[in-house]
Amino acid sequence: MQSTLASLFVLLSATSTTLAAPAKDGVDPVRYLGEPKCRIAPLEPAPLNDIVSWSGDCEGGFAVGKGELLWHDEKWKSQTLTATLVRGEVQGEGELKTEAYTYIGTLRRGVPHGSGFFTYKGGSMYEGDVVDGVREGKGIMVQLDRSEYTGEWKGNRPDGMGEMKFWDGGSYKGQWQAGKRQGQGEIVYAGSGRRFAGRFENDRIAGTAPLEEETTLDKVLRADRTTAASNYLPLDQPWEKLTEPQKNVVRKKYDALERGDDPPYPAKGPRETIESVVELNSRAGAAEGDLSVDVLVGADGKAKQVNVFKKPILEQNPENLDKLVQSIANVLLLENYKPAMCQGQPCEMPYRLTFSFDVTEQRSRGLSIRASGAGPVSPTRPESPPSPPNAPQPRPRD
Repeated sequence: MQSTLASLFVLLSATSTTLAAPAKDGVDPVRYLGEPKCRIAPLEPAPLNDIVSWSGDCEGGFAVGKGELLWHDEKWKSQTLTATLVRGEVQGEGELKTEAYTYIGTLRRGVPHGSGFFTYKGGSMYEGDVVDGVREGKGIMVQLDRSEYTGEWKGNRPDGMGEMKFWDGGSYKGQWQAGKRQGQGEIVYAGSGRRFAGRFENDRIAGTAPLEEETTLDKVLRADRTTAASNYLPLDQPWEKLTEPQKNVVRKKYDALERGDDPPYPAKGPRETIESVVELNSRAGAAEGDLSVDVLVGADGKAKQVNVFKKPILEQNPENLDKLVQSIANVLLLENYKPAMCQGQPCEMPYRLTFSFDVTEQRSRGLSIRASGAGPVSPTRPESPPSPPNAPQPRPRD
């Protein structure tokens, strides 16, 4: 098979041609792609070995009309562009599909340029100005968790004047720099709806210190002492018994939490919930990837709803995925929570959890947890009896 592919690749390479238009007044000539009878203007990223296919018509020595361009870059990543060509060049809007996103809008040399609409692989969307494939100018971006930014962009990040509606229910309107709140602005806090208008530096109110976070892992172990789940918080402790650095692990996830306020948290700590999720995952056939959810917790500490905005995959039993997700949502709905506290009073606020399922080549099934702002953590390999050969096992996250 490999020799057949290699032969085919050599054949394609041998039949590809790069042509240069005559130079005018000392200007570098255009290096066209394709055959002399069906030339195509340069594309970016440059096609590997100048090989590009065209499904449309050819006329006067150029690719013309509506059709599909397909090529691979030097990293063998595919690019598929559906567009109308005039004398080999894209005219007007086109649809570009890459491994990272799908784009509909204007292009230059096969790259998004002008204005258009992106749908990214991770689920987020952007509509607005773009320069050479980079979000630049004015636009709107909606993230998978429903947070939304409207305003000015530079280098793919909010920069200039803009408004962000955060996932936690708060918002910020004002100046941004390199993706952070920087300059004059007004924040509406999550839960209370209180407002502060003033100067921001490095994504927080000017003059306030960054939050110190906990860096020690706690673990949920199986009977054989292998790690089933881990987290930067003591999993069986209620909020009141956490240290300030441990509480800050949770607080830091909230973009619009006022200093002095606290988010909701499982009343007895998250251990029982995590153990239930480990068991449900094991029964379902071992998922892989992230399950991200927001639990809306009322002022009475009761869960009002669960919003699932990212699901893992179940390669062996895909038909069980929806059942697994619903079962986990039910566990979260039945959990008792400490309500959020806004200015010393209970208030309504979401609680975020990300369950990161990880499976490899051993029989054990692993689950690493990032709960409401904890950084990435990894399940460890078995410390006592090894698993049977050729069975799944937790793999450390990158």
